[in-house]
Amino acid sequence: RGIAVGHDEIVLTTQDAGRTWERKRYEPEAQRPLLDVWCEAEGRAIAVGAYGAYFVSADFGVTWAAQEFEPKPVAGAQPAQPEADEFDEGELGDPHLNRIAAASPTRLYIAAEAGHLYRSDDSGASWAVLPSPYEGSFFRITPLGGDAVLAEDRAQVDVVQRDALRDRPAHERVFVLRIARHDAHRVRV
Repeated sequence: RGIAVGHDEIVLTTQDAGRTWERKRYEPEAQRPLLDVWCEAEGRAIAVGAYGAYFVSADFGVTWAAQEFEPKPVAGAQPAQPEADEFDEGELGDPHLNRIAAASPTRLYIAAEAGHLYRSDDSGASWAVLPSPYEGSFFRITPLGGDAVLAEDRAQVDVVQRDALRDRPAHERVFVLRIARHDAHRVRV
């Protein structure tokens, strides 16, 4: 089985390892792409995308329901505050949810624009805003074990070893964030 997402909120599913695909959702009037999808073995799936698009499925992607993406701040944490000219939620709507990744069956992360990072500890039923030292867009998020994640601001960066971070040019910054139980963070560059 598989699920693919894309422009015009399209969702395609396959039952034969990608030999054939069936369209399950297509909303061109929405004028926003779905950018990533997460699936679990039991059939639950979450698709995320532009302007806060957030859809869930409980049947391997056959049917989808839109849900409001309403993350709550982690107690005592300060989320990124982008500069007004970089991202104005009042004018542009919700931030693009660029990637969703699983650290475990219940812990999920979302990387978004304007320095936004999110974590769910209940398979996406609720979300918390994580502190972030960066105001630009994150395009990838990789759980590293425990509460550590690698959040990347360049889609072209795939695997980065810790020692390689020191010599990266500023426009290819990579941050390793340590999100502790008490919601402190440390940046290693």
